[in-house]
Amino acid sequence: SEAHRRVIFSRNWEGRVRRAFVRANQLKSVLINSDWEGFSSLSWEEAMDMHELFHSAEPSFSYLKPLTYEVLSWFESIGVRKGRDSKGLVRAAVTLDAGPNIHLLVPQSSEVFWLERLKSQFPEISILVDHQGEGASIIRTSGVLNGN
Repeated sequence: SEAHRRVIFSRNWEGRVRRAFVRANQLKSVLINSDWEGFSSLSWEEAMDMHELFHSAEPSFSYLKPLTYEVLSWFESIGVRKGRDSKGLVRAAVTLDAGPNIHLLVPQSSEVFWLERLKSQFPEISILVDHQGEGASIIRTSGVLNGN
């Protein structure tokens, strides 16, 4: 795509693959060790690194919208970048997809807390809720599986 072509001309492209690889390995470690603060920090860093490629590409571009910046700024102001809310009590991690969409990852026990807080702070945003799946499984369709 055009975006993929442009980012290789970003001043931040050098080392990008290495940074992503290092973060992926760090992510394995923080998940194994149940290190929520490490998980939150890595999630934030990776999202910002990816979007900085867009902002510093030649020519530059951005998928982020004014409201995206506003919500990210709010998350940062209440301490979510470090993995907890401003009181240091409720765990959360923020990341972004390649577009303007923010993903807030929280333990299911905190879901209602964060939904209410987000709806109160940003009544104009649409919130989609998703839950952890049950893991990978083989799907058999039309009687065909692995070419048989």
